[in-house]
Amino acid sequence: MYRELCSARGILPRGRLDEAHSDLLWLPRSAVAFSLAAMDAYVNEVVTDKLGDYRACVSLYVPMKNVLEQPTHPMCPRLCMPHQLTSDRRHGTRHWVDPSQPSGRTSLSFKSPDELIAAYRLLGHADIIESIAAIWPGPACTPADIKQKLNVLIQRRNQITYEGDRDPEGHIRQIHPHYATRCKSFIENVVIRLHRVAYES
Repeated sequence: MYRELCSARGILPRGRLDEAHSDLLWLPRSAVAFSLAAMDAYVNEVVTDKLGDYRACVSLYVPMKNVLEQPTHPMCPRLCMPHQLTSDRRHGTRHWVDPSQPSGRTSLSFKSPDELIAAYRLLGHADIIESIAAIWPGPACTPADIKQKLNVLIQRRNQITYEGDRDPEGHIRQIHPHYATRCKSFIENVVIRLHRVAYES
């Protein structure tokens, strides 16, 4: 779409955009945000497929260390909740949710390495990042590399989504369409390998 809109405006897609056409750069920014949202939605579907409606028995924001410390078998009892509400928000945790209420039909977030590890730990995989690194040949594909790339993309996504992609001084951050292309390719490769681990191994 970026190339088509550049063409429609008579702009060379490889050229630098002036202020009048800088709105086009919100396309690659949106692509970064949507790539991570797509991965999030995919993992949500996998967890739902494997566990059923997990939202009925898992806290919205159970601390990740609690999940990571659980045994590797699926659906640890200590993550299950009573059907009652509480407003306790101490220590950065959110309240348990009554699944019978509309406000309780909210998904967990599955974007960061820790969130992915926690989600797949519930499915019986000790460390999903280790697992996908093991089937990801080539350079810069170690677990540390994958975690670092995910964290960088999440940080940029948060800057785009929550800060309008502006720095603390209010200046718009630069972005190149190739950044969005690389982001999309990386997330696709992560999801392909998440799928292989969950359904083909």
